[in-house]
Amino acid sequence: MITLIENLPDNIIGYKYDGDVTAADYETVLFPAVETAAKKGRDLKVLCQLGDNFKGFKLGALKDDMEIGFKYLKSGRRLLLYQIKSG
Repeated sequence: MITLIENLPDNIIGYKYDGDVTAADYETVLFPAVETAAKKGRDLKVLCQLGDNFKGFKLGALKDDMEIGFKYLKSGRRLLLYQIKSG
């Protein structure tokens, strides 16, 4: 499951990963937020927090994760990723 981390600056999108992360999580939570932020035309920083209950990514989620990374590399925009473990 992916949930948004609230109250971050406009150019930072924060997510917390818990349990199993699925392709549906990317499609309903992550993709819409990244697309909205990208339309503002700035480099985008992404903060990913791994929750204590994080189990891993399902196969479709791994595909979506790579897809979004390649999309922003191809566009010439930077997508900076920071990953932290909660707790």
